[in-house]
Amino acid sequence: MTKEVLLRSFISFLGLVVVFILTTFASAEDKINIVPNSASDEPLITTDDKGNVYVLHYGNDKVIYIFKNNRLVSTLKKEGASGEFLWLGFPEGKPSIIWRPKFSATGAKYIYFQRAEDQTINFGKEIVVNNDKEALKPIDVAWEDEKIFISWVDERQQPTAIHMNYSTDGGKTFRKEDINMTPGYSAVLSKMIIGDNGLFFFFLGKKKDEIGDKKSGVIYARTSADGLQWSDIVPVAVLENWTPSSMEPVMTPDGPVLFWVGFEGIWYAYPDQDGKWHAQVIEGTSDMHVNRAAIKKDKTNNIYIAASYEKNEQKKIKPSVFFFSSNDNCKTWSAPLRINHNPYDNTSARFPDMYVAEDGTIVVVWEDHRFIRGNIYMNYSRDGGKTWLPEDINLDDNPGKNNDHYPFIVGNMDKVNVLIPRFKDDSLRGDLDLYLKEVKIGE
Repeated sequence: MTKEVLLRSFISFLGLVVVFILTTFASAEDKINIVPNSASDEPLITTDDKGNVYVLHYGNDKVIYIFKNNRLVSTLKKEGASGEFLWLGFPEGKPSIIWRPKFSATGAKYIYFQRAEDQTINFGKEIVVNNDKEALKPIDVAWEDEKIFISWVDERQQPTAIHMNYSTDGGKTFRKEDINMTPGYSAVLSKMIIGDNGLFFFFLGKKKDEIGDKKSGVIYARTSADGLQWSDIVPVAVLENWTPSSMEPVMTPDGPVLFWVGFEGIWYAYPDQDGKWHAQVIEGTSDMHVNRAAIKKDKTNNIYIAASYEKNEQKKIKPSVFFFSSNDNCKTWSAPLRINHNPYDNTSARFPDMYVAEDGTIVVVWEDHRFIRGNIYMNYSRDGGKTWLPEDINLDDNPGKNNDHYPFIVGNMDKVNVLIPRFKDDSLRGDLDLYLKEVKIGE
C-alpha cells in the first residue's frame, strides 16, 4: 500500500472519528406534534434571549399549536377560520404572535396580533392589525424593542398594493389607519429592516401604467425615520424575464444590503453615498436555479450565505449546497464552496438552513437524498466557513427509512435544535409530522 493511499485512508478515518464524536452529543429525535402539521403551511421555530425553544405550527384541524421546550403551552383557534402565516417574536420581552386567519363563510382575511403578558404563554385577545379584510400573503414583520412593523399584500383595490401598520408600544396598540406603501404601483412582495437611521422598505412591483409590459418588474426602496413619513420610491434593480422567489435585507455598518434569489441566481444591491443603488450577481450563480438561501451575519458583521442550486436546464446534475462569505460588507465574496459530500451528482442536497453561533461557529442543515429518501444532514465550520467536517452528519435516527423534508435550525451557545418535517410515507403527500432534534456541537 502506497504512502498516498495510507494518508487518504487515515484522513478518512479521522473524518469518521470526528463524526462519531459529534453524534454522541445528539439527542434522540422527539416527535412534538399532537396532530399532523398542515402540509400547506410552514412550521416555525425560534428562540428567546434565554435560549428557550419555541415551535409553532398549524394543525390539520386548523388550530395553532405552540410548544416551548418540547411542551405544549398554548393553542389558538378562530371558529370558521384557517390560517396561512405564523410569526413569533419578543417585543419588550413578551412572547407575541402574528397570524392571519381567513374566514371561509365571508372570505375575510385579517392579520391578528396577540401578546402574552406572563410566563404562562396565555395569549390575550387578538388585535386586528389591518383596517380592511383583504390581507394576503406574503406578510413581513420587522421589530426592535417596542417597535413592530407589519406589511402585507392587500387586495382591497386592484392591482394589489403593499400596506403597512405599526406599533410603538410593543403591540398594545396599532395605528388606526394603514399606510399604503406602494401608491401608484402594483406590488406583490415586500421586505423591511430596521437600522440606526430608521426603517428601510423594499418591494417588487411595477408602475400601474407599466403593468402590460414584458419586463418582470422592478425592486424599489424607500426609507423612514419614524414609520410615518416616507421618502420617495427609488429603483433598486430591474428584473428581466424572472421573478425572485424571496428577498432578504441585511444591515451592515455601511447600511442595508438587499438580497434576492430564484431562477437566475443570488443577487444583491447596496446604496452609495448619494442613495443610488448598485445591483450585481454573486459570481458563480448567474445561471443557477436557487431553491433556498439562508443569509446570516456574525457579531463582527461577516455575512454568510448557504444556498442550494442547480444549473438551469441541467437535469443530470442535481442541486448541491454551497457556502459564500463576505468580510467587507458585501463588496466582495468568497468563491462558492460545496458543503455536502454525497459521492454522486445524481442525488440531491437542497433546502439548507443556517445558524451562526456567538463564537462564530456556522452550522448548516439540509435535505439530502443520498439514501434515496430524504434525510436531514448537517455540517459545521469553526473558522468562518473556510473548512468544514470531511464527512456530513445524518441527523435521522434511522438513516434511509424516513422522508424528511425542508429543515429549520435555531441555536443557543453550543447547542442547535433542528426542526424536521417528515412525510408519513413514500407518496410525499399529505400532512407532516414534526420532529425536533438537539445537537451539541463538540470541540
